[in-house]
Amino acid sequence: MKVGVGFSCEDDPFLAGKLAVEQALGVTGEPAITFLFCTANYDQEIVYKSVKEVIGKSRLIGGSTAGVITAEGVFEKGVGICAIEKGGIEAETLVINPEEIKSLPECNLIEKKLREFTFDSGTLFIFPDCSCDNMPLILRRIYNILGPDFTYIGGGTGDNLSFSSAHQFTERGVEVRSIVIALLRGLKFKVGIGHGWVPWGEPMIVTRSSGKIVYEIDGFPAFDVYSKNLGLKDKSGFAFLGMRHPFGMPCAGTKFLIRDPYQR
Repeated sequence: MKVGVGFSCEDDPFLAGKLAVEQALGVTGEPAITFLFCTANYDQEIVYKSVKEVIGKSRLIGGSTAGVITAEGVFEKGVGICAIEKGGIEAETLVINPEEIKSLPECNLIEKKLREFTFDSGTLFIFPDCSCDNMPLILRRIYNILGPDFTYIGGGTGDNLSFSSAHQFTERGVEVRSIVIALLRGLKFKVGIGHGWVPWGEPMIVTRSSGKIVYEIDGFPAFDVYSKNLGLKDKSGFAFLGMRHPFGMPCAGTKFLIRDPYQR
């Protein structure tokens, strides 16, 4: 089984996508599935078009990101490609679009969509827009439907806090504010990377919240508590400060679930 990786930080979006995908496919030939990650400072449609012209009938999944991590370092502008050859690998994809996301609490959409998959085991990749509502509910539903015979991997797509639109990709096209999912069979995956954050300061308790909004921490206004802990005096650039000082919510063992406060 061959896996090809390609990267380009050329300024021209079409050239960046073309060079990255050609580098990856130089190893695999026409792949079973292609992963495309593109920083938000490119024209996403143009990058997508350049990649699609090269990959043929390959399945595709991915999205926009704040940066691309490579062996040479972290790039804030670039196109990253990972291609997996066909030998024994099967892949399927699906999209849950914005209007469907809004209706999730009132219908069985998730189950209906996942029943489109023909595999009963494998690895599921999921890349949602980070601003999508009800993501914990969506993830629980996905797991409850597919169960423990699948490995689950994924992460949110973003636009580097431009607050415009994150993009998601499949071989069907470019999406906005959507959830894209790929299912692979014939290849086992293990996750070998973590967020790397370590706890700082005293534990705090969220005492009032609604959905994604935190109103109070330890009985006081959330922003006041956050600002006091960081010694924050200037409220400008709060979203970027939040990326550098996220909240960590303890999970099983010693792991923490990380969430960025990006708006006050």
